[in-house]
Amino acid sequence: MSLSNYQIYQLLYEDRQKKICRAYRIPDHQPVILKIGKAGYSTSDVASYVGEFEIMRSLRASSIFKPYELNREDCCYYIVFEGAEGTPLSTYMEGRRMSLSSFLRLAARLTEGVSQIHQEHVLHGNLQPDHIFVEESTLEFRLFDFSCAVLLDGEHSFYSRPSWNSLPYLAPETAGRLNRPLDFRADLYSLGVLFYEMLTGQLPFLASNRLDWIHAHLAVTPVAPHRLVPALPLDISEMVMRLLAKNAEDRYETASKLQVDLEKFRARIQQDKAMAWTLGSEGHDAVPLSFRKAREFLPAVPASKFKRKEIIYEPDSEESRDLDLSVILRAYDSIANITNIQELLKQLMTLVVKQAGAQKGCLLLVDDDGIGAVAERREEGEVILHKVPLPIAKFCWISPAIVEEVAKTREAVCLGDASREGDYVNDSIISESEARSILCLPIALQGDHAGILYLSNEAVSDVFRREGQQVLRVLAAQVVQINRIFRSRISGKQPPRDVLAHVVDPLTHRETEVLNLIALGLSDKEIAFQLRISPGTVKYHVRNIYGKLGVKRRTMAVAVAQKMNLLTSE
Repeated sequence: MSLSNYQIYQLLYEDRQKKICRAYRIPDHQPVILKIGKAGYSTSDVASYVGEFEIMRSLRASSIFKPYELNREDCCYYIVFEGAEGTPLSTYMEGRRMSLSSFLRLAARLTEGVSQIHQEHVLHGNLQPDHIFVEESTLEFRLFDFSCAVLLDGEHSFYSRPSWNSLPYLAPETAGRLNRPLDFRADLYSLGVLFYEMLTGQLPFLASNRLDWIHAHLAVTPVAPHRLVPALPLDISEMVMRLLAKNAEDRYETASKLQVDLEKFRARIQQDKAMAWTLGSEGHDAVPLSFRKAREFLPAVPASKFKRKEIIYEPDSEESRDLDLSVILRAYDSIANITNIQELLKQLMTLVVKQAGAQKGCLLLVDDDGIGAVAERREEGEVILHKVPLPIAKFCWISPAIVEEVAKTREAVCLGDASREGDYVNDSIISESEARSILCLPIALQGDHAGILYLSNEAVSDVFRREGQQVLRVLAAQVVQINRIFRSRISGKQPPRDVLAHVVDPLTHRETEVLNLIALGLSDKEIAFQLRISPGTVKYHVRNIYGKLGVKRRTMAVAVAQKMNLLTSE
């Protein structure tokens, strides 16, 4: 790629959205760094570049690359930054562990830089090794890529979707499963992931897709760094684990307090003497600079240029709906291709737990013999199938009172912080386990009460979103139905041959007609005219189709129907 007035001579970093290059400004041979967007930009991409440029231009912090100008050429936008020495931290680390002294030196400086931008009420929102440039000889650094930066003004939190490369470093509250406002502690979680990687040479979590990354941040507890590196002091390991706390309130309050601890660790090593203190006990309790004062330093920028999503990954956002669809399609793909029914049950149960953001889950069958557990996924990831349903008393983390309530009312019980508030705070199971998020969901098959899904997350509060319950119902109904097939095989009865055709409530003839017309792109009015029924009746059938397929949009319904061969060829 070539740009007028700039001679590019080195590619530093590239992903699906951008290229970061070193270049010379041709008229005066001035070294610069260019952030160049990929061709084919959208309105949101333009807003992201404008927002990033204006926020970075307003910052006084010395820990960032100063932007010179924002330009557009041909079919791309690009930002020109001051030239500086250094390489991305990802290149500097190259999968290796840093020495403890080098780590503490760089970590303290990095935390100071993050604290500087927090003082100006800016959340970076996308801290990861590719966005931190380090000068190897001095360990001086600069923060880069503020495309996801948030100006926390007490009124709105605007956020831009991060790239795939950033998923390992994103805080749980940015995962699209928690309807929470942002604060600066999201950056501290990202620092925790960075510090873990710098000290151990590996990430705290491993995943291969968006769902697995989100589930890891919400529900998986990483191995403490000192267990991987026995020589690492225990209190430094505890500091990292505190940064990686799932709930923001369990982390450090501010970067300032983290910086104090890091400087004390450095002093202890340099002086080689014992020092003891309570982690996070010193430093600023909150960002002292008021937003009103911060605003004086910010240029007047039209709000439309910053307008993105008001809360990170709103639960009903398009991205969340796309993730729901991908999970449903993965489930149907497993049903269609996995011949071992026990393996199929285990995969579907894993999908249910990951989709919900739970640490563990249990599927209970409801029949004439009572309520019993037939499948459970444990916190460490193992799925256990029970040929004979187990009584719920066998599970120390399942509340019989909640299960009985759901069995009686056939309505879901969703608790955001079960051990601290709500109707079950005095429940012995809840109080002993210190459970935070609990979801107990009734499962129906063809109108009959067939089972109950019990999910728990003891690390994060408010993790189970009501907007995602329909997807969980559909997935859990598949597990119930396939479990019936599994049990019928064990008992010697002849199971259905076509498993895929029996995992959801069957569509009526009219619903199938409506679905086929939806696939052809017809509107409700056009479908009503074609079938000679009222538009209101069409909407009724569409709602039923959505409910049976576990979707919320026409495109999702068509995609699922194609996977299940529900569309006719006429």
